[in-house]
Amino acid sequence: MMRELSRATWDDYDKACQEYHERWKVVDSVLYDLCRRYPNHSDFSEIFAKVSIIGRSYATQIERKIPSSGQQGESITTLAEHFYENRSLLQGLFQNLSEISEPLDENKLNTIIIDHGRTVSLIRKITRNHQNCRSFVSKYMHFHCPAVPIYDGWARECLGSLYRGKDVPKPIELPSGGDEEYYRYAMQFWNLYVEARKHRKNVTVKLLDSFILWWWAPGISGISS
Repeated sequence: MMRELSRATWDDYDKACQEYHERWKVVDSVLYDLCRRYPNHSDFSEIFAKVSIIGRSYATQIERKIPSSGQQGESITTLAEHFYENRSLLQGLFQNLSEISEPLDENKLNTIIIDHGRTVSLIRKITRNHQNCRSFVSKYMHFHCPAVPIYDGWARECLGSLYRGKDVPKPIELPSGGDEEYYRYAMQFWNLYVEARKHRKNVTVKLLDSFILWWWAPGISGISS
């Protein structure tokens, strides 16, 4: 059954924001600062640092999806090398993202979905059985551009629970090259984002991400967001 939004829901939003600031704001600040200091993809050591720290800090499981011989850090090295080999493409994609800031709108969301899909397709070339890495990509993109909605299994389940059985308005169509599952999630996220901004002035993509997880399953936000 779909959970209804109410005045109490937004009181929970305030509590989730407080918990985020008390527990996870500093952690995220380190990751945001890392990507601000090293926003480009032209230097291998900078790429390696970003994929390693973000991939492991946010439990993206990216290492499980990239083949290795078992040597420590080999999968991360493979990903960093792949990014470096495709640095011209990534430079263009992340330049697009650098021009996006909150508040989100339909055009910004469309660009995010396109760039997310293209990055997922790029990584799929080196994963086992061409697996998608939509969670890792959303998180890697988010810390370069905080307007990018974060996707993972918990977030998908949370929003799926909220919007199950409901016809969610879609302000944009699935763009060419977009990842369909991330697109569906982004449309649900967008609807909650618009609704939240009617009730609270401090809404950001990251705070809303924390709220989704905290509200649906209190206590997991620090683990899964």
